[in-house]
Amino acid sequence: MLHDRLGYSVCTDCYDQLLKHWPNVYLALENNLEIVLVVNKIDLPGAEPEPKASSQGD
Repeated sequence: MLHDRLGYSVCTDCYDQLLKHWPNVYLALENNLEIVLVVNKIDLPGAEPEPKASSQGD
């Protein structure tokens, strides 16, 4: 889990993708946009999207 200076937490399996998109998070926050959690590949066997999504909080 990564924490930024604003206290937001980001969980990721792909650190390189996080580094590429992290500036967009700041841009969205500065413009009062809502950050939306997206659960990808939920159709794969063993994906368990409900427990993973609920563990991310509101």
